Amino acid sequence: MNYEEVVKIGDSVGLHESHFLASFTWWQYVLYIGLFIVLSIICLWIGENFEFIGALGLAVLFSVMVIFLPIINAASKHSVVNEKNNKEIAEYKNKYGDNYINDLPVTKAEVFYIKIDAEAEVSGSLIFGTGSINSNLLTTMTVSYKLNGNGITETAKTTPNFDLVKGDTPYITYQELKKDLPHYQHGKYNFQIHLPENYSFTDIK
Repeated sequence: MNYEEVVKIGDSVGLHESHFLASFTWWQYVLYIGLFIVLSIICLWIGENFEFIGALGLAVLFSVMVIFLPIINAASKHSVVNEKNNKEIAEYKNKYGDNYINDLPVTKAEVFYIKIDAEAEVSGSLIFGTGSINSNLLTTMTVSYKLNGNGITETAKTTPNFDLVKGDTPYITYQELKKDLPHYQHGKYNFQIHLPENYSFTDIK
């Protein structure tokens, strides 16, 4: 599936909206209007025939019921709509977005400097591979690598893989989404640092 097809599908999910007035059915409109009229008549009758604080309190109670019943109803339906949107977006990512990113070309680059930098602040958009790994389990690291003859240094949350044999040169692999997808930001995904099993960090903060 190409980029345009994935975008088209993504643009069609998670679009359900919950408007206050649209959350009511016709019979609810009739019920609330009828209830408002009845309670208004009762309050007027109480006010004309009884002169005590309880009458005022009852009138306030009726008013609160008329106001908050529709608000509670609308809030409930808004929650249902949000859940439906989140479910659609999750299904889109699982079926289309993640698969598209996983099929992108893999970039490999030689690493010449790595530092664990636990005190560095990294925004969520810079977390490599967001969505594939729990960010709470990642380590903030500064990585310098060579790409197309240039040295590039980035600080991000990732996790090292000690999957190389002793003496091998450390390297990184990642897949780059160059343009935004619906519900995805452009950037590096599936970012992995590959290190020899005996590698030791020489600059740990």
